[in-house]
Amino acid sequence: MRITESGVMGIQFLIPISELSKMAFVEFYFCPDEEVEKSFYLDKDLMSDTVDIDNLPIINLNKENIEREWMSLVDSINESSFISLDIEMSGLGERKKLNNPSIEERYKSIKEAASKFSILSFGISCFKIHFINEEKILQVENKTFNLALNCCDYFMIDPESVKFLISCGHDFNYYFQKGIEYYKGNDRKDDNTSKQFARNLIVQISAAEKPIVLHNGLIDLIFLYENLYAKTPDNLMKFVADVREIFKTGIYDTKFISDFYDRSQASYLEYMFYKSLYENTKRTNKNVCFKIKFGDYCYLSDFGDNDENELNENLICKQYFLHGYCSRLTIEKCDKIHDIKRIFRFEINKKMIKRNKNGCDKLSEMGEILKVSSLDNETISIPKGLKHNAGCDAFMTGYVMLYFINKFSNVPNKGDLRKILLSEFDGLERFNFNLNLSGKDYPLIIQKSNFNSVSVQHQEKKLRISKKE
Repeated sequence: MRITESGVMGIQFLIPISELSKMAFVEFYFCPDEEVEKSFYLDKDLMSDTVDIDNLPIINLNKENIEREWMSLVDSINESSFISLDIEMSGLGERKKLNNPSIEERYKSIKEAASKFSILSFGISCFKIHFINEEKILQVENKTFNLALNCCDYFMIDPESVKFLISCGHDFNYYFQKGIEYYKGNDRKDDNTSKQFARNLIVQISAAEKPIVLHNGLIDLIFLYENLYAKTPDNLMKFVADVREIFKTGIYDTKFISDFYDRSQASYLEYMFYKSLYENTKRTNKNVCFKIKFGDYCYLSDFGDNDENELNENLICKQYFLHGYCSRLTIEKCDKIHDIKRIFRFEINKKMIKRNKNGCDKLSEMGEILKVSSLDNETISIPKGLKHNAGCDAFMTGYVMLYFINKFSNVPNKGDLRKILLSEFDGLERFNFNLNLSGKDYPLIIQKSNFNSVSVQHQEKKLRISKKE
């Protein structure tokens, strides 16, 4: 929040106004008496060739601007090649139950958690794939939204989850004061328009018939169903049948692909994102790479230089590096390093030293090596203080999916500017409709059968939607 000399109060800037020369991307202002017209713009006079790594242009939506920006969100969904999703919840309950050896019991535990806890924010990242130019660059346009939500029904809050989210920069006052209101379960007759925006999101994504991408997506899907669609079925197979109909063009789980096909050293989202950044940079001079475009602004992965000359292996938190969390952080302060980008760079450096005895042993030199294979010194921008922001995580999930598209599929060589659909990439079929199951060596396959009918609440929902149309 900032009060300017003219008395205008700026609220919810994507960046501080003092940084306007770097990004020039503003959400909206308030005057003391009236709201000033909102503006999304990129001032070309202020633009540079690069963007700081700490700034990702995310459009923050709340109850004060959702009505005005609703059609922009819907248009972005309709025009995309695929949509990546992520949510932040008020809690998950007892973790052991969420990993029950019985998949049916695991489903029931997640279903119970979805009925007790709420969704605080919903990230939607829309990726529009265009074409490959002569330089073997896959052009990708992106628009990412982060929606603050506020459940009107009674719900529980898990203290540990709250501590974690607050440590990541989440403001719970913001969610409760400005979150888009919604209620859980089935549609209600006395519903009002303001509570329909959030609940219409799943309907809009389904109607657009766009593939969705999630990371370890089973929990997210169950929470989205219970909170924003209808009462979750009691039976897992009915839930599977419902979800197959709702997202009939595709459900991709990057956690499943990471574990079963990419076989990475680690497979949590932040690690896979930085791995994708590195691989995209490394492939630049050899194979196809992808180039992300936000409006008139383009970003490419470039690890660049680092202010750390050396990183001692003893300083690295191995638990965090391998699993994406540190058990000591919630109990006491861990003095190890938890910066995944720095650790990932160090691991790459170690591998290069093994391959070449004369290789570099300093991260600054490593940065110079990586710069040689980068394009135009451009970067993808991720805010340090917003890791686990739903919009940021949704974008990272989609970016990882682009890496998998590039690695595992035959990229169609299109010479025109039209949108390329995910179905046009040969080789992705094996990933579709497979959800990761933690602790299992097989996925949950999302498919219908003659013995597996959809739920009553889903049928009733479809009937109500068809009547409105």
